Amino acid sequence: MSGDPADRPGTTHARLLTRRELGQVEPAVLSAQNWLHVASASDAVRSRFPAARFSVADIDCRSTTLAPEKDLPPLDTAPFAGTGVRLGPGAAPRRSRLVLHELRDVLLVYGLRGFAVFTTSGVSTLSTNAPAFDIASVRPDEAVDALFFTGDSFNSGNICHYFYDHLGRAILYDELVPGSGFTVGTVNTEAPFNAFFRQPVAPDAQRLEPGTIYHVGRLRLLSTSSGSIDHPAYGGSEIVLDRWTRHFPPDALQDTSFPERLYISRSDARRRRLVNEPDVERLLVGLGYTVVRMSEQSALDQAKLIHNARTIVSPHGANLTAIAFATAGSAMVELFGPGQGTLGFYRVAQRRGVHYQPVLGREVPRKGAGDPWIIALDEVAAAVDAAETA
Repeated sequence: MSGDPADRPGTTHARLLTRRELGQVEPAVLSAQNWLHVASASDAVRSRFPAARFSVADIDCRSTTLAPEKDLPPLDTAPFAGTGVRLGPGAAPRRSRLVLHELRDVLLVYGLRGFAVFTTSGVSTLSTNAPAFDIASVRPDEAVDALFFTGDSFNSGNICHYFYDHLGRAILYDELVPGSGFTVGTVNTEAPFNAFFRQPVAPDAQRLEPGTIYHVGRLRLLSTSSGSIDHPAYGGSEIVLDRWTRHFPPDALQDTSFPERLYISRSDARRRRLVNEPDVERLLVGLGYTVVRMSEQSALDQAKLIHNARTIVSPHGANLTAIAFATAGSAMVELFGPGQGTLGFYRVAQRRGVHYQPVLGREVPRKGAGDPWIIALDEVAAAVDAAETA
């Protein structure tokens, strides 16, 4: 299947409510409850969305608890107190728990930041977004007998979300529910990084088109698709990380031509701009670091860069996705803008046996577009020294 579904004869191009539209009704925190708030809101509120005619449907759902993984030790969150960095439930000691949901004879549509599961009578509470169309009159464009959907409410175009969340679910489903006969359904992304890592995990996955309405005979979802999610990598899922190690073992990544001291620049990023990054780069080059931009590297070289580095310094962001391939005993210094990011890479580093050191930045006096921030060079230098001597 290819092309924009809106351009194919006889199809209905569907749309989900945008984050802004949801935010006009409730605080713009994208979650499984947002559309529910809209659906149960007063007539005065709903009149602002004349195309969103839907209600909560009592759709039969069979749920099975899958085996929990090992205990997750706590993370040291003291450095992040009062910074606005999202700690997430993965910061607390607990046992991870996954639930597999199955719904029958339903319709599925997804957009950039969410998906909806529904019938002509209403929307399932497993949805992460609201359909911006009259579901009573909709008809499906594609039919699928048995589908395991890997999506969620995050930006499916982001390589970090795709690698850890979408492909992470595909791995978990394959490991915990082997031989199910279900087709893996993932979002249609041809970003080179995503395509490269999808191949060993789900080479036969059906790449679903945004806006296309699928009629699914049996639809399966993991609880992390619609509920609370420890982004990324399910709190550093050992099942997911071990699978990546099997696909890319250390001897396949070892390469002495790659630098041991690595600074991953975000100078080409449009969001969360580190204003004094040129100063940071000059500081680290003086300490023997090599500056790289992951956007200029192949997917395999990103994994090799991380695997062969003894010390990694980087601002928080998708540029750190390949931290899943870090070597035990190495060190990582993660730079955070104020109120930006999560502890996801911290958890992955912990699982990989990587020494972790955060440095917190601050807002620029005149905040502009792209959430700009700056960081103290002396604090970066101190963190790097601590990481290298740990």
